[in-house]
This record gives sequence, C-alpha cells and structure tokens, in this order.
Amino acid sequence: DRSVIVLLAPKMPDSELPLTRMFQPIMANLAKAIKLCRRNDEYTDGLIAERQQAEKLLQQSQFNLHTLLELSPVGVSFSRDGLMQEANEAYLRMFGYDDVAELRGRPVFDHLAPQFRAEVAERIRRRALGEKVEDIYEMKGLRKDGSEFPILVSVRRADLPEGARTFAFVIDIS
Repeated sequence: DRSVIVLLAPKMPDSELPLTRMFQPIMANLAKAIKLCRRNDEYTDGLIAERQQAEKLLQQSQFNLHTLLELSPVGVSFSRDGLMQEANEAYLRMFGYDDVAELRGRPVFDHLAPQFRAEVAERIRRRALGEKVEDIYEMKGLRKDGSEFPILVSVRRADLPEGARTFAFVIDIS
C-alpha cells in the first residue's frame, strides 16, 4: 500500500539533508496515525454493527413478548402504585372493556368486588414493604357492567429500573 503525499512550501528549507530524510520521522508517524485511524474506523464500524444487531434482537424479543401476551388466554395486567398501566386482550374481554385506554390510570380496585378490596389493599401494602405475601388466591372480579364473577389471581411484584410494577395473571373460573 503506497501513497504519495505532496508538500507545498513557500521556499526550500535551509538544510543539506535530502527532503526525504528530513521528513522520514514525520512520515513514519503519519503512517502510524493513518493506520490507527483505519483501525478505529473498523472498530467503530464493528461496534455499530453489534449495536444494530442488539437493537434488532431487542425489537424481536419485544414483539415476541407482546404477541405472547396478546395471544394468551389468561388475562394479564400491569400496574404501578395501585394504578392500571396495561392489560392484554383476554383481560379486557374478561372484565368487559373494549380498549386498554379505559383502564389506564384507574385504580386496580375498580376490578375487584367491594368485599375483597380491603384484603387486596393489605396485600399490596405488605408486598410493597417486601414482606412475603400469598400470591395466588381466589376472589371475585368486578366487570365494567357491575356484575361479579369468580377469578383465580396470581400476582407478582417486580422491581424494575423505572420503578416497581405489579403483574397480575387472572383466570375466570366461573
């Protein structure tokens, strides 16, 4: 790999040394710098390719998880601080809702028969304190139309970087 560099100067330097010898140390260091730049470019290109691959895998994983939740026959909901954030299609159908937007930001107690709310509030409080709490239990759910129905609920709390979330898995046992 040979290259040519042309140096322009207003006048010839005052030296007995030939130009090639005078610039040999500069040229050697310049060659090293060029090689370093090329290696850096290759390294950066490799990092970019790895990141793009990781982003693609993350998107695929998110798609798979979303598909799994949507196809699940079990109702699944996510809440934070006792307020609903998300629910899958099975959950919406089970409780008589058409769109998850109807649930977002509403208290989880809205989906529980009144006689179970105090018991669930105590579980939420104890779970938030890190205490061991029964996480699978039967109770009655409350549909949008006000009708009650028996459900089996499994609840798990997960501490995530953006804050704790509670995941509920609900099965209509009527």
